[in-house]
Amino acid sequence: MRILVTFRSTHAALEAESALMIAGLKPEILPVPRELSTSCGLCIGLEMPDHQRIAALLGEWQIDYGAIYAVEHTDNQRHYQVIFENSAPNEG
Repeated sequence: MRILVTFRSTHAALEAESALMIAGLKPEILPVPRELSTSCGLCIGLEMPDHQRIAALLGEWQIDYGAIYAVEHTDNQRHYQVIFENSAPNEG
């Protein structure tokens, strides 16, 4: 499953990229799709079936993210579904 993680700042997106790489994952920095509303213009894309692992890693590193979305492809279009929303920003 393809997921996207949105962030509240560019700094948080870049920090998350480093943390996820250290964890052995392959994050891809991408522009936020127009369909998603965020405070930051960057998001991270991952081929990752376990969004809970991503949320836990970002929490451990105290990285402030907005939400995790599942990306679905139907009829040559992308659809985004929120699968986890970070309701409490990290203070770090």
